[in-house]
Amino acid sequence: MNILRSVPDARTANRARFRLEALDAVRAVWPEKYPLTMRLGSDDLNPAGTQFDDAVPAIAMMKEHGLDLADLSLGFNTDEMIDAPMNDVGFISDSANRVRREVEIPVATSWNLGVPQNADRVIREELINLVTLGRPALANSHWPVWAARELGHASPFSLVAEDWRWWLENFRGHAPSIGWPEIAPVPTRLEVEEVEELRRTA
Repeated sequence: MNILRSVPDARTANRARFRLEALDAVRAVWPEKYPLTMRLGSDDLNPAGTQFDDAVPAIAMMKEHGLDLADLSLGFNTDEMIDAPMNDVGFISDSANRVRREVEIPVATSWNLGVPQNADRVIREELINLVTLGRPALANSHWPVWAARELGHASPFSLVAEDWRWWLENFRGHAPSIGWPEIAPVPTRLEVEEVEELRRTA
């Protein structure tokens, strides 16, 4: 641990107090064999809000109180974020890596890592320890299988339950088995006029 960067000032220590008390309370009943993690708003991207330089020593304090992994996110305490990097790929990964190096604690983040190649890169380059998925998992419940195929996994369907795997690997689905209703043909103008005429004369 980098001691110089991990010594919090009084303001940071005071702001971290609730989290430290929460960690103590959870750790008192949480089995040691399970990791204790916390998602942290580590930067408001505004001088009036949480600063990442303060988050680093705060996370070091949390580690001393039993935190096993820090999941880094934004603070969202203000809408007035300056130069918000919302379109940048994995934009929290470098900051999370700083926590990993200086505090010596495993880190995770989820921001803009939904493309499998991007998620794979930050793990292979050892920037972070864990990629967490939010919107990508909601949008695609089979994200792990898709990612495995994108990254050249020899058997993507081995990642699903065994009974599912057999069917997916050995029985190729035909169109009606997918479950989508057939698209109704769009009636021609003549057909519409004929229906309207029948209604009028009925």
